[in-house]
Amino acid sequence: MAGDTTELDSRAFGLACGLLWSLAVVGLGLMARVGWGKRWEGMLADVYRGYNETVTGLVLGAVWGFFDGFTGGFALAWLYDQLRSRPAPWETAPMEAVPERESPTAVSD
Repeated sequence: MAGDTTELDSRAFGLACGLLWSLAVVGLGLMARVGWGKRWEGMLADVYRGYNETVTGLVLGAVWGFFDGFTGGFALAWLYDQLRSRPAPWETAPMEAVPERESPTAVSD
């Protein structure tokens, strides 16, 4: 993989993570209205101030979730790019010359 310059766009990755996580938080709040995921909703309500299954709570949860997802996604992409831009230790060590082997010849009777 020498010469591979794959990089993540930190902003785009952060936006994608933020959008997906905010939709998941809203989806969990909507499921909590019918009784599914009440414990998860309670756990997120401990972290995201104002989050609950009301319309206002879902909007607040979506905003908190977007901020949380964006920050985590941006940091992950940034860290990936930082680690990716540095060569791996085995890529920087000088390679020793390996003698070529002779190809086996067919033995004829």
